[in-house]
Amino acid sequence: MMRRTSVERAARREIAQLTRQKDKIERRLNMLHNILIEMETYDSSEPSSSRKMGANQIAIASILRSGNGAMSVRDIANRVYQTGRIKSANGHRGIYAIVQTVLRRNAKTTFIKVGTGKWELRERYLASKGIEKGIKQYFKATRKERTEGEKTTVPAV
Repeated sequence: MMRRTSVERAARREIAQLTRQKDKIERRLNMLHNILIEMETYDSSEPSSSRKMGANQIAIASILRSGNGAMSVRDIANRVYQTGRIKSANGHRGIYAIVQTVLRRNAKTTFIKVGTGKWELRERYLASKGIEKGIKQYFKATRKERTEGEKTTVPAV
């Protein structure tokens, strides 16, 4: 067996230290990249409520805004944890609790529960339902017209 020399040990320590620093820089870069994406996807034309939103509420709204639809509390908490927009002394569990509390407290103004455990921005959800409602009303009206056109009157005997 060969014994490691002090130079080899020092080189291995330095490699390990540089790897940790590289990982830390990559995590920060990823966090900044996610924040940049959220800022680019922010639509300032959305109607604002009369009361001011808190920092946690803004962070959750921006994550829902950047998503493709309704998200579960767990998915939102994971995204918040990855981006580092909300800090908690209890780590991921604390962020999950904060997200759940913010969603429930603002369920009448900013967010809406749209299924089993799924949350969405109220404005976006209601806008999509308005479009769906209009389509349903159109098909209902055209179906009614088609059925009325097919009816024939039978002379009374």
